[in-house]
Amino acid sequence: MEQSNYFISQKSIFLSESQSFLNFIRDRVISALHIAALVKAGKPELAREKLFLLTDLIKKSRNKNLDYGFNEWYKAQDGDPMGQDWQSWSAALYLYAAECVRTNTTPFFEF
Repeated sequence: MEQSNYFISQKSIFLSESQSFLNFIRDRVISALHIAALVKAGKPELAREKLFLLTDLIKKSRNKNLDYGFNEWYKAQDGDPMGQDWQSWSAALYLYAAECVRTNTTPFFEF
């Protein structure tokens, strides 16, 4: 990848249009697991803050009639939902992160 195709900031990674599908990793998978890791590391307030940010993200949907989109992926450049709404894996990761924050534990990763 050429240097001109990406820009790294403190908040996110912006990829070229052709690389946009990789955004799903940053959007929920890493976000949800990052929240769980923050709980495990003893940083519950930061985990709660990140959960609120993830909640704002998963509310976006392509169908404007939905309260929660749980979209497949979001465009890194502007945060627009680009995939299909109501993806079960998106919902599952969100629920896992929310449960970690609610209980201040990390189910399935207790060691």
